Amino acid sequence: MAMLAVANEIFLVVTPEVGSIRNSSQFVELAREIGLAGIVRVIVNRANHGIRVDDPSASLDMPIAATVMSNGPRAVVAAKQGRPIITMFPREKIADDLHRVARSSRSPRTPPTPRRCVATGGRVCGRAHRRPEPRLRSTCHDSGPCRPMTTSAAHAAPSPN
Repeated sequence: MAMLAVANEIFLVVTPEVGSIRNSSQFVELAREIGLAGIVRVIVNRANHGIRVDDPSASLDMPIAATVMSNGPRAVVAAKQGRPIITMFPREKIADDLHRVARSSRSPRTPPTPRRCVATGGRVCGRAHRRPEPRLRSTCHDSGPCRPMTTSAAHAAPSPN
């Protein structure tokens, strides 16, 4: 969940099948509970199989951001050769759909605004404070001086000197 909390976009890929939609519905409900529903984008994979494409949208109560039509035989050939389907079969509908998904991605995230850190006596710290969430600590440090981040979820360990 920590990785999702710092994401600027979450692609929820569903297939038009009852089981997939049921599991995705549980994820969407959790995303709503923790305030991440606004960054979830639903992508319907194999949209030309299973139930109608409108059904996942109604079941998840979210719009469909993009659809990808199935082309199993071409996908298998590309996978066996270890090549991307969009370069191996650029004129196929699936290649167009995958390009559309890539283009629909939002612009790159802007760096977070530095905030004063309680644990460092009010100095600006290197932690990426994004949005206040109840499950996060009220301070950004467990202990030790302010250090730059090595990952998006935690600070680097304090140096031993």
